[in-house]
Amino acid sequence: MKGISPLIATVILIALTMAIAGIMAAFATQITSSKVTDSQAKANCLGTIDLSSINFANTTISVKVTNQNDKQNLTGLVSDIEYGDPQKSKGQTNIQMKNYNFSDPLKLSTSDWFIYDTADATTPKSIFVFATSCGREFGTRLIL
Repeated sequence: MKGISPLIATVILIALTMAIAGIMAAFATQITSSKVTDSQAKANCLGTIDLSSINFANTTISVKVTNQNDKQNLTGLVSDIEYGDPQKSKGQTNIQMKNYNFSDPLKLSTSDWFIYDTADATTPKSIFVFATSCGREFGTRLIL
């Protein structure tokens, strides 16, 4: 019984190696391009939200929110009202700002006022605002 020729075995081995390398290259290119796209989108979110002109009177907090981004609109804006007492903060998290006559999306380089009745006369410690289109890690906190 004869075995396979060393020349044919070498050709088959090289062909198999090249096929595996081609599959791996296509896979790596796909992963890399999706990560680059995600990174570019997140880079557009840096320093996007500006909070100013904050006021707290009686039980109502008002703050001017500005989209400083010149590349994308901000969507799904969410606010957390934070108190020194964690029990008071619990009911004041993940407030959907669009439910309080706030612009959604907040267009490029525009501002809107977020006015919210906390139902508590205690002055909050801070307000935190982020856009779900960017993620919580790109939010902005303003201390009262």
